[in-house]
Amino acid sequence: MNRIPQTEERSALRSQHWKRIVGALLAVLAGGLIWMMPTPQGLTPVGQAVVAILAFTVMFWIFGVLDNASTTLLMLALMMPTYENLVRLTDEFCDQHLNAEYAELCRQMAAALCRKRPSPLVQGTQKAWGCGIVYTLGRVNFLFDGSQTPHVSASELRSYFGVGQSTASEKAKRIQESLKIYGFDPRWTLASRLADNPTVWQIMVNGLVIDAREAPREIQEEAVRRGLIPYLPGEHGE
Repeated sequence: MNRIPQTEERSALRSQHWKRIVGALLAVLAGGLIWMMPTPQGLTPVGQAVVAILAFTVMFWIFGVLDNASTTLLMLALMMPTYENLVRLTDEFCDQHLNAEYAELCRQMAAALCRKRPSPLVQGTQKAWGCGIVYTLGRVNFLFDGSQTPHVSASELRSYFGVGQSTASEKAKRIQESLKIYGFDPRWTLASRLADNPTVWQIMVNGLVIDAREAPREIQEEAVRRGLIPYLPGEHGE
């Protein structure tokens, strides 16, 4: 009575085993062919490498060579050179013209873009994307406002990275769409500017939107516990 299920189970395991082998071979073949072929017009060598990595990991995912978590970790590991090149550019700019807060947000944004499937970093140069990252963060944090510190103009930013206005704007737009960034976005606001960002402190109580800074202390504490506001008003000297 037990022989038929056991036979079927062995057959299923054997089929799954061969499926994974075929998937692994196809992943190496697809990724290798894309990597070795002449770089298509509109792609940089780095972008071509990203496409090859994406093809490799998608094959792994389709054929179940690895589970989803392992495939994601593999893709992140393979994207590490792209991430390191990108943050090297943004770190250098922030060291020279901005500050450590901007540098950290640039790293976080570069990491978020690397994790996207597919990553928008496939097309365009690293300098263009580096400019796009700083450009995007600059819009959120009023970097181009001469009354702010630190401050650089948009033209100075583009000149440093050697990209044109249309390229910088296009990359910033793609980043905003990819990461769903909006004006005053608290996720991409400098820590030193959080106190002045009105959207950070808006919470809903009994169906009404209120400013958490004006709420009773117990409501503020509950909002912090739930992650609705970054810290208790008054704790950072604002």
